[in-house]
Formats: sequence, structure tokens, C-alpha cells
Amino acid sequence: MKRYPFSLFWIVGVAGFCAIDSMAFAEERDTLAGTWEFVTYFGDEKQTFTFNVPKDGELTFDGRPATEIEFEESLIAFTFTFGEKGDRVPLQFEGTLDGDAIVGEFLYAGSVVSQVDAKRISTRAEAPSPRRALESDAGDDLNLVGKTFLYEEDGEEVTFAFREKGEVFISGSEYGNGILARFEQDEEDLVITIGDDKVYASYDGDEFDLEEPEYFPEGYSITAVDADAYTAREFISSFGDRIQYWLFIPENYDDRKKYPLVLFNHGAGGLGNLDGVCLSEWAGPERQAANPCFILAPKFPGGKKKKSSGSDMIPEGVRGIQELIDEIERDFSIDMNREYVTGLSMGGTGTYMAIVARPDRFAAAVPVCGNEWILKLSPQQRGEEIRHLPIWIFHGEDDPVIPVNVSRDIVSMLKAAGGNPKYTEYPGVGHDSWSRAYRDSELIDWLFAQSK
Repeated sequence: MKRYPFSLFWIVGVAGFCAIDSMAFAEERDTLAGTWEFVTYFGDEKQTFTFNVPKDGELTFDGRPATEIEFEESLIAFTFTFGEKGDRVPLQFEGTLDGDAIVGEFLYAGSVVSQVDAKRISTRAEAPSPRRALESDAGDDLNLVGKTFLYEEDGEEVTFAFREKGEVFISGSEYGNGILARFEQDEEDLVITIGDDKVYASYDGDEFDLEEPEYFPEGYSITAVDADAYTAREFISSFGDRIQYWLFIPENYDDRKKYPLVLFNHGAGGLGNLDGVCLSEWAGPERQAANPCFILAPKFPGGKKKKSSGSDMIPEGVRGIQELIDEIERDFSIDMNREYVTGLSMGGTGTYMAIVARPDRFAAAVPVCGNEWILKLSPQQRGEEIRHLPIWIFHGEDDPVIPVNVSRDIVSMLKAAGGNPKYTEYPGVGHDSWSRAYRDSELIDWLFAQSK
């Protein structure tokens, strides 16, 4: 059984506002009470969100729990995230309330990505659509025994009841009146064994998620390195961004030789973490023996809000990373004809931004389940900007975070502009398409064969 959970949380994002607890609002809550419809455009795609503010009880955003909204007089601010656990993408909202309307904007990494109009469509909040029931009153520690979870997805309900001695009773949907399975727990990670099948899950004391098992090709035997293989550094851009980054330097580096450079853009869940497939395995001895290279992994800079004009669609953080690459080129012997960029999810979006910011720099690009809505260009303009570049796009058919149609549309856009992109779509795969892509030897051979 596969489940691709879509979890939504709200977190505080702007200092100086009055924080309001979702379960115990003060008088300010009455001002926002009701059902709100948020409308925005990410690129050419219209997005509509429903925000419910009951006079008491739980706030919800599209039927999912919401907590800690900040509101003072007519000003409202919050940060929401969406996506699977481990790869949630943060967007900040700032707006002004005027009666039954809110006008504001979504920001990503401090830069405005879209304008937002919201209206109150009801003075009463709608009841949220149930997606899951959280645990019983057995407590919020990591102990699962005695706790029951209900999943409702695509009209099907599955109940997990955890018992003593590593037993879990699963009922509903394909399990009918129920079967007895076993589970093993290692802190937050779980493996549920149902006959010969294993279902991977996690529990953090509050939320229980089913996860897709990590993919490995048959006979795969590539060694992964740990964070110690990288050097932690810091760079300050001309925009004042303090960019933390990690750099892998090839073993036995010889400044008389020229080395390719791979720029890796992390996903939201990989913020500051070096255990992803690309970083850990591409720096391993087998991959490096075939293709010795530098790997640059910057942490995308956040910070203060930075508006961009209609003609300046690239956030300063992206431009700052380009300045960082300039410094790496000065400090090391880099083959400037073989610089490559890749990234997953949020980092796939960053990959599109990088090749539009510097279309002359990269020899090839590999966006994995990314989105290019942040670019304030028409589809024709986007295609014209990057059509010349060798590009291989990857996406999972069942991605619940960034729909597969995003990559399909980008491929069509590039072909219409005269480009020749490569595209791989994985049937039945959710958001984690990167485990397959970054372990694909054909991709790696193709990438390092590209040169300007």
C-alpha cells in the first residue's frame, strides 16, 4: 500500500505582531472569523486556497490544521508550508485586512513571488474535510502503543491501532475487517511489516505519516560519504546575504588540472543537510573515480523581504549564489566549460532560476520535480531563455506536492521554443523522484559528457 501524505502547518514569521494561539483567540479573532478564499497566480496557473477561522476551535487551511497566526489591527502575517514530510516548501504571506477583503503577497526566501487577493465568503467557518484523526488521548510521546490513527484519502479509510509486543491491527479499505501486522520503531522511524511487504512510516509524537520506501536500482553498490567529506564555508554577497555553503573538493586535487563543478540546490527539507543522494553518493569513491568533480551545496539565503520589479525576476539570493560560484572559480581550478546545476523540489525551482539568471554559465541542467512559477516571464519567454541548454527533467507521475503537469508543460514550452529537452517521468512515483534520478547511471554519464 502506498500513501503520499500532504501535511500543512502554519508557523510564526514576523516579529512585532501579536501572536494568537489557535485554540484560545482573544478579541482579534472575531475580526477574522469566517471562511476566506485566497486567490493567486503562480506563473500562469491560478491557485485558490480556503482559510477557515472559526470563533473557537482549530484553524484550518484547505481542511488541514493551522496554528499560530499573527494579527494586529489591519495587518496579518503568517508562514505556511506544504509538501511531504522532509520536503516542505515555505511561503510567507503578508497582507492588509479591509473589512471582508485581504490584499497581500506571497514571498519565498524574502522575495515576492505573487500577489494575493482574498475575500470572506462566509461569516461562519466551514467544517474541515477529515484527512486524518490524530492519536488518541494516550499522550504525545514517541510511544505508539495504545494509539490509533485514521487515514482518509481518495475516499478510502485505513485505521492503524498499535498494540503491545510490536503488533499493529490494520483495518478498512483493502484490509477489510482487519489484519494483524508487526511494527518496529527506531525513534521517529517505523517499519510496518504486512506479510512479505514493508510499509515505511514516521511518528514524531504528534503526526503519523506513511512514507514511500527509498528506491535503489537492482544490484546498486555505490558508497555514500558523510558530511565530513565536505568543507563548511561562508560567503557574503554584494547584496549583503550571508550564504552558508558546503564544498566537496576532489581527493588528490591537483590545481594543474581542470575539474567540473556541480551546483546542487537543496529542497526545503534538505535545508542545511548533507545526507541527500546527490551530495552523499556523487561524492563517493565510485562516482568520483569515474567523474572527479567539485560539488557546491549552498544553503539558500533567506532574510529580509526583497521585492523585485517586473523585469527583475531573479531573487537576490540566486544572484548571490552566482557570485559565490565566481569566487570558487577564482580559488580553484574549475573547468568553466563543464559547470552543471541540479536540484530537487524547491531546489528544482532554484535550478530554473539559476539557468535564467546565468544562461551563459552552465553546460547542462537537471531539474528534479521542480517548478518555474517564480519566474515572472510568459511561457514563450521562459522557453526562449533556456531553449539552447542541454536539460534533463525528472518528475514522478503521482507527485502530490508539485503536480507532474508542471514538468510536462515545461517540456512542451521548451520544445515549442525550439529546444530539445530530455524528460523522464516515473509511473506511480510520488514526490521522491530524486532517489531514482540521482542513482541513474545514464543521467550521470550524460551530464558529465556535456560541455559548452
